[in-house]
Amino acid sequence: MKKDILSILSNKDVKFLFQIFRHSEFEIRYVGGCVRDALLRKKSDDIDFSTNARPHEMQQILKKNNVHYFDSGLKHGTITAIFHKTCYEITTLRYDTECDGRHAKVEYTKSWELDAERRDFTFNALYCDESGKIYDYFDGMKDLENKKLRFIGDCRQRIEEDYLRILRAFRFNNRYCDGKFDEEIIQSFAELSSGIANLSGERIQQEITKLIFEIKKENIEMLDIFNKTNISKFVFDKNIDFHILNQIIDCEIQNVWLRLGIIFRYNNISYEWIKNRWNLSKANSFLLKRISDLKLPNDLIDMENKYFFLHFEIQETFLFCCLHENCIKIKQYEELKDRWGNKEQLFLPITNKDVMSAGFTGRMIGESLKFLESEWLKSNCELSKEDLMTILEENKDGL
Repeated sequence: MKKDILSILSNKDVKFLFQIFRHSEFEIRYVGGCVRDALLRKKSDDIDFSTNARPHEMQQILKKNNVHYFDSGLKHGTITAIFHKTCYEITTLRYDTECDGRHAKVEYTKSWELDAERRDFTFNALYCDESGKIYDYFDGMKDLENKKLRFIGDCRQRIEEDYLRILRAFRFNNRYCDGKFDEEIIQSFAELSSGIANLSGERIQQEITKLIFEIKKENIEMLDIFNKTNISKFVFDKNIDFHILNQIIDCEIQNVWLRLGIIFRYNNISYEWIKNRWNLSKANSFLLKRISDLKLPNDLIDMENKYFFLHFEIQETFLFCCLHENCIKIKQYEELKDRWGNKEQLFLPITNKDVMSAGFTGRMIGESLKFLESEWLKSNCELSKEDLMTILEENKDGL
């Protein structure tokens, strides 16, 4: 076990970190997700550490050994060491003294178990030392083996410390467990879901996008708990039927924003509400609006090029909606998806310069291009540049 864990976690840089802390008579251990993932024989993207050294002592150790670092997390006892552009967060053992559901005030401690007590789930409170020894204060290894999600201590207390843990519970249950919650946890969700209203849009967005991207088909039923416990109201503004995810996964739509766009479209969720509550970027807001506003054709097969041009960026979603709303049959869907996936983007074959060369100036350039695009779309995007220039000349006086 020790050898296997260290083969996944250890590298030259972290060996050096262990060495310099040990020489300064402090202890440092791997902590959290990297240990959990290593036990599952997975390599974690982030390797974090806990230490019994205080922040100023960490700074001294790193400076003395010429390790670059930044201390933007110093308020909570975290210093980030940098090796060859790879960052390692190192945090002083601590416990929370005050929590408001979003932020916490901390006190430092020498107790590893007190540090573990403040964490969320049992399998996220695992530590591993330099020799590969695992420190498991709350049977997290057993829960990981049994695929069972358990909060550390009282679940209500853990949630009231940070309401984001409600959403994190779904993500971790899907990723590592069987998608089932104990009744006590579900009841706590129902009683405390209103606390989600205090979370920032960015934090909600981050958790939900991860969950929807990673969701397994066998765990989709788990999402019904969002509705039963009123979580949906504070995340989506209303209850949601998540079962369309079965078809989304079957159709192999991987982009999470395309997935969300479909879910919102078929649940009549206002993209404006999501944009404002989740603090969406302009790009993601525009994408959700496009999916919300989709008008599906009656003649997709006959006018394939036109719709390929109009919906190139969201072609997977467009074809999914056409299938879901019976505009095309499954065989046509499969043929179009294969063809469109290997087809180069279409571009209007005429430009501003072409219109200007025909003598158009000012606002007439834009109006002419709009007219020509309309004519081009009517032709199923088959008119050539020469055809469009001829049409432009024929309609010069009428524009």
